[in-house]
Amino acid sequence: MKRFLGKFRTRLSWLLLILAILIWLRSRIITDEFILGRNGYASDGTLIRRLVTVRASGNYLQISFGHISSLLFNAVSPTEEGFYHLTHVPGNADMSLWVIWSLWGFSYSRIQNPMLMARIFTVPIWSLALAFAILPAVGLAKRLRHSRRLSSNLCPTCGYDMRATPERCPECGTAAALRVTANGQ
Repeated sequence: MKRFLGKFRTRLSWLLLILAILIWLRSRIITDEFILGRNGYASDGTLIRRLVTVRASGNYLQISFGHISSLLFNAVSPTEEGFYHLTHVPGNADMSLWVIWSLWGFSYSRIQNPMLMARIFTVPIWSLALAFAILPAVGLAKRLRHSRRLSSNLCPTCGYDMRATPERCPECGTAAALRVTANGQ
């Protein structure tokens, strides 16, 4: 079971790495925005739309949470509540007025006024690709080390030199792996 979970995590990481690279490349050409909006009421009884937005644009992934006043429904969000996917040409919105924290492309912004409230987390897409590349890199390093040990008469478990005792490792007791030669024997 542990081996299955390890392989599953590595394969999932490979998939997420490929997805992050594709999103990174696509975000340079086009903006993808996924919006989930639900109508509700503020504490003072006014109609608002709560929004969760994921936006990939210009090498950045922005995740925002917030709500807008019903006066802005037609201007800011889709006309109906629900889930939407919008695409458009990347734009350069100046968010510097609302940035609270920023470092190496990561940032946290907050907009708060009577008409609009939002918390925006910005992450460079390259950082996601780098994070998702860790497990595949570790798995690749393990495979290379294991294949090197098998090809140079080293124990596949502990790396002990098995030239003197080719049938069993004297260090850890692991039986030698059966080698299949080119002619099948």
